[in-house]
Amino acid sequence: MIQTNLNIVLEDSAKETLEQLNKFKQGDYNGILITGRPGTGKTYLCKYYAQINDVCHLYFNCSNEFQNMEASQMIELIKQEKKRMVFFDDLEYFSYVQQEKYYKFMEVLKICQEQEHKLIFITQSPEKVELYPHKLPYERATVLLLPEQKFREQFISNHLPQFKFLKELTDSYSVSDLQTLIKDIQMEPFRKIINSQYFEMIEGKYHVIEVNGEKDSQQQLNYDEKVKYMQEGKIEIKDLQEQDVRRIINQYKRI
Repeated sequence: MIQTNLNIVLEDSAKETLEQLNKFKQGDYNGILITGRPGTGKTYLCKYYAQINDVCHLYFNCSNEFQNMEASQMIELIKQEKKRMVFFDDLEYFSYVQQEKYYKFMEVLKICQEQEHKLIFITQSPEKVELYPHKLPYERATVLLLPEQKFREQFISNHLPQFKFLKELTDSYSVSDLQTLIKDIQMEPFRKIINSQYFEMIEGKYHVIEVNGEKDSQQQLNYDEKVKYMQEGKIEIKDLQEQDVRRIINQYKRI
């Protein structure tokens, strides 16, 4: 389950989707389609919705479960309780695979309907879903857009409050882009230690030597020693500097 602050500020398109999901949960129709470009937060929002509503749900990724699980295993999970929410993510996967996986999907859907489950379909390619041999059982569709500035501000503030300038440099970033960037920035202090060869012991802690010198206190540490000493708090982990963050984001732009 995704862990997130429950007071996170959502962009307008996400708020509208949550409102539609709330109506869907209490309404008469049993299927809804959520679409959006790659990385717009479709999966993130659905898991967030399940968390804040504490609903009984199942989540299937079409490119994983329909590849690795037997239909009988999936059906057994589905039959355990009636009237739950079942999410099917990466629905466009069936546009590229053999027919038997698609018909396995239809078999699973049939059981979901018999068990009176609410169905949430998630895809980045709704035009491919319309080409399925059988129409999927949804009655409403909602589209997610790229994150707006207020979402990015809140997201960055939650994870990297000391680098608020990032909101001005991530205008075209999707939710998944932001998650990857933030994780990369947070790992930079540890990456510096792992990539450093020489250390100096000062007041009981190892400090990275930026440039190799001839100090008598200079020591080399292997990978296992670095990991061990970091776990024991015996290596000084420096705070991130603004120039480090700007260098990382410039690397992303070049890519």
